Amino acid sequence: MVFIEGGNQGLRGGVGPNCVVDMTEKQGLSNIQAISLIVLLAVILIPLIYSKSFTSDGYITAKNTALTLLGVVALLVVIFALIGDWLPFPRALLGPMLIFALAQLVSIPGTLSPGLSLNEFLRIASLLALFVLMTAVTLSGRAQMIAASAVCVASGISVLGIVHFMTGAIFPSIRDSYGFPMFGATLGHDNYAGQYLIAVIPLGMAIAAASIEKGRILKGVLALIGSSMMLIFLSITFSRGAWAGLLASIIVFAAILLRRYRARDKIPDGGSRRHAAIAGLTFAAIFMTVGILSFTLSEREKGTSALEKAQKSVDLSDAPVAFRLNLWKGALRLVKEHPLFGVGCGAFPIYYPSVRLPEEHRIAGAGISVRSPHNDYIKLITETGLVGFLASIYLLFSIIWPFLKRLRCGEIGEPLPMISIGAASALAATLVHAFFSSNFTMPASAMMQSVNLGIIAGTAHADRARQPLKMSNVTKGVIIPVLIVLAIFMAMRPVQFLLANHDLQRARTKIAAGDNAAAKDLLRKALSHADYYLEARMLLANLHLLNQEHQEAIDVLKRAVELSPYWPQIQNNIGVAYSQRGRLKRDPGSLMDAYLAFSKAVSLDSDFLEAWLNLAGTLQMLDKLEEAAEAYRRAIEISPDDAFATSKLAETLMALDRPEEAQAALEAALKNAPDNPNILNNLGAILRSQGKYDDAIAVFERAASLPGNIFQPHLNLAQIYEERGEIDKAIHYYKMALRAKPDLGPAIDGLNRLEKAKRE
Repeated sequence: MVFIEGGNQGLRGGVGPNCVVDMTEKQGLSNIQAISLIVLLAVILIPLIYSKSFTSDGYITAKNTALTLLGVVALLVVIFALIGDWLPFPRALLGPMLIFALAQLVSIPGTLSPGLSLNEFLRIASLLALFVLMTAVTLSGRAQMIAASAVCVASGISVLGIVHFMTGAIFPSIRDSYGFPMFGATLGHDNYAGQYLIAVIPLGMAIAAASIEKGRILKGVLALIGSSMMLIFLSITFSRGAWAGLLASIIVFAAILLRRYRARDKIPDGGSRRHAAIAGLTFAAIFMTVGILSFTLSEREKGTSALEKAQKSVDLSDAPVAFRLNLWKGALRLVKEHPLFGVGCGAFPIYYPSVRLPEEHRIAGAGISVRSPHNDYIKLITETGLVGFLASIYLLFSIIWPFLKRLRCGEIGEPLPMISIGAASALAATLVHAFFSSNFTMPASAMMQSVNLGIIAGTAHADRARQPLKMSNVTKGVIIPVLIVLAIFMAMRPVQFLLANHDLQRARTKIAAGDNAAAKDLLRKALSHADYYLEARMLLANLHLLNQEHQEAIDVLKRAVELSPYWPQIQNNIGVAYSQRGRLKRDPGSLMDAYLAFSKAVSLDSDFLEAWLNLAGTLQMLDKLEEAAEAYRRAIEISPDDAFATSKLAETLMALDRPEEAQAALEAALKNAPDNPNILNNLGAILRSQGKYDDAIAVFERAASLPGNIFQPHLNLAQIYEERGEIDKAIHYYKMALRAKPDLGPAIDGLNRLEKAKRE
């Protein structure tokens, strides 16, 4: 059992001259060790909690909840530490941290979804609390224990991923949103695994290097094996941005080590240059081996090898590269529209549809919704504006600059501990990878950023912050209540959202079982936990629409529109609700509301096929046939093979008394779909209306000969032959129509009429 000591008993040891700090001093059980164990628990649990959720959404929801709850524990420890005057923390970082937190907070009031932004702010507060604890742990000389735990966990996850890649026996057979197999299932997605690993691999390198140069070969070998497992897993997932980040970390690691060794006559801590050389050669061999593996082992994206992916990284027409360039271009429009405070922390996915470029949408695919700009810097400036961006740079600078000064000081004093070099290298990897993805959004990698930044800050301020942070009673009386309120919110909000997500998953299970009534109850319960949860709100509205409960669906979706007016799917869905109500109640006002909603949907997404079809149908009901025809033409441009759009266009043109254009539209559609029975039948109907009976018969017979349970061409043939007086042929086709649709009234009437005429 771990007991937390009171007072300053855990803060032993002094500060030497210049930059000399003994970071390896042995201590008894202390407050800081108890904090270390808490953070150790965090490093182990965050990547693994809720591993049964093998989707990106489930990963982010459940593990952000775990991360925020961990932040509650960390914040409570900070509160007790401040009350008891036993938390060592650099006073110089308090101001930058406060400015950063306030910059996040001031972005919330003006956002469309304050609830979503509040959740993001609480997540950020959790990361800050972890950073504070990790800084204190480093100042106590216990950072290596946390780093070692992170290496062990990441190595274990990597082994699971490698075995699953080789055998497929560990995780369910799942694919990502683009249809590619996933090997990083414990981390939600391969890319998430990559950005997590590059934040841990340098720590493994640091532990191995420190152990080998001190002659602790076994410990060094174990750290090398763990690093090797992570590198191999990284080669399997093959995130190009992660590899670029890892390369940056290696460069930083090597540069700092060279400076470290050149500054002294011997290896620090009694190590030998022979051991250092062994470590260097071993690392070189590992990286060469894994480098070769990375070009042969991973074959994703329809057989594309890692070598081909690496070559495509500089190809601006390559889909992932082009996608990001267009994504960034669209996202930067938000900066122009909200330059000072941004759109609200965490609110990027709410606002992005309003600036989404068609080129990016076509590359991503119609079913893909973008939740982040795949660039931490752009995410930061779009969500919190220039104020938040500058505050973040200020905080980062306040952490890194003293570290760089300490690195320079190593020429005349004690050099940097090896573990801090690993943390600095990991930070370099993350900062580079942040240009290509959103590390800060993913719980496991965000947690490791806090760990690495804490190690750097603790090392950089070690000569000034070994003593506890002192505050006056007045200051405590202001700060402590604020932190307590923050801890309460951090405990409540993520749990509410997790409960809402749990109810949503149960509702989907009920829908699959056909129990829509129970599903609706569960979705209402989910919204009672988190009113801003759009996925649950959309699903509830869809169930209301299935049951023809139009007003209920409209009531649910009105709130969704308020929360996310730029999401085209919401605009389309509320348009469907208004349209159905308008048809049922013959209400022109509802039809006009539907028209406005569908118009908004297609303005947000010009390639939204379903919305264009719905808009065209609504225009037909409003008797705006010319506009309806144009909408159907746009739908056909998006999907030339869409028989429904072509048929409806022809129907609209016929209503406008333009049969030649209707015929031309159907004939053009047949070039793309020559065996589509619906298009053929509609073309035959137009030919028949023009009196071209022989041509119509030929087209109808062609449609009738195609497989499928379609009755229209048989009925049309029967009616033409009846008009021509060819009774036997007419009876034959009436029977064929009834075979396809036994309750077809016109066929029943026609058959009875002709058989009666034959008897008479």
